[in-house]
Amino acid sequence: MLPPDFTIHSRYRVIYAMDERPGSTVYRGRDDQTGQPILLAALPLTDDTARDDMELLARQIALVRHELLLPLTDHFAEDATYYLVCDDPGGRDLERMLRARGGPLPEATVLPQIAGLLDCLETLHSQRPPLYLGDPLPSDLWVGEDGNWRLAPFTLARPIDGALSPYRAPELAAEQVEPTDASDLYAVGALLSYALTGLAPPTEQQQAGAPLAGPRSLNPSISALAEQAIMRALQLRPANRYHSAREMRLDLEAAQATGERPLGSETDVLREPPPDAAPLDAAPPDPAAASLPPPAQPPLVEPPVQPLPVGIYPAPAPEQTAAPVGYAPPPEAPAPAGIYPAPPERQRGLSTTCLVAIAIILTLLAIAVCIVLLVIVFSGSLRELFTQRSIIPFAGTSG
Repeated sequence: MLPPDFTIHSRYRVIYAMDERPGSTVYRGRDDQTGQPILLAALPLTDDTARDDMELLARQIALVRHELLLPLTDHFAEDATYYLVCDDPGGRDLERMLRARGGPLPEATVLPQIAGLLDCLETLHSQRPPLYLGDPLPSDLWVGEDGNWRLAPFTLARPIDGALSPYRAPELAAEQVEPTDASDLYAVGALLSYALTGLAPPTEQQQAGAPLAGPRSLNPSISALAEQAIMRALQLRPANRYHSAREMRLDLEAAQATGERPLGSETDVLREPPPDAAPLDAAPPDPAAASLPPPAQPPLVEPPVQPLPVGIYPAPAPEQTAAPVGYAPPPEAPAPAGIYPAPPERQRGLSTTCLVAIAIILTLLAIAVCIVLLVIVFSGSLRELFTQRSIIPFAGTSG
């Protein structure tokens, strides 16, 4: 372990060690060139081959960009140790956050952050070759001062050690077994269970053959959908877990949309108040009207008749306007088709406008015929008159 105020690579100054495990040690420090706080991970190397492999892996990690993943800003080897550097997001890691809180975090706070982690896993698993969480711990998740979670990139390069861990998939305990999508989803389910209960999942009893206790036995406020997601992710057989990070993310988003309402609840948050309930802004009853006998009301029939939308369907008959709320038509009345009564059928025949137009046209035609007849008659009279005038003078002359 490096002592405080120790400078590495003539640039990075160690402040104190935060997390120490057989595979790595994480320090909080400061970049003397920029003055920015940093996180520094020291990973021991066994030989030159391990050094070359770690360098290739670090280069690939440095190229990945996701809003939840802290970017790897620098990486280098000194002596028999490989160092990874990323920015310090501030705040605390998830383990220290729960210790300071003294209990689990609310589900409404945890589910969106875990959904973001699963979205980050989709990006990591889509790399060529894929990148895996492998053997993460709550200390790899950082809760910033703004409440957003960030994933330290060190777990992507840290080798899987032989120490027991409740957050590691059981199949990774065997030698020469590489991480997979299913093993990462097991780790996410374990981290989700830890955040919602404050305790690591008791997977030892599951590996011993006993059934795994649901997280709601530790925290009854956990919703049934969130518990189902955790129990599926923590299955011993990889084939029984989620098949992809997207599948688990969609289930958690459904649990988040459902909220804290338990499954099977008969309470419907969208149900409207009963039709006979008085509105909140209703005026107080008139004392004078209290002395009058109540009007006879027909029996209520369930379900109540829904009011017609204004301006779409015809208004009810006058005798129905005074009916009380919840009035239904008598049994002998024909039931309307569908939700609303069908509009009245359009009457066949010509409309009044068409009849008026036809009458005007016929009148105009009659007037035109009369004019033509008058023109013909008048023309004939003139012709006869001119003919007589031409004949009479000629007859006089001849006589």
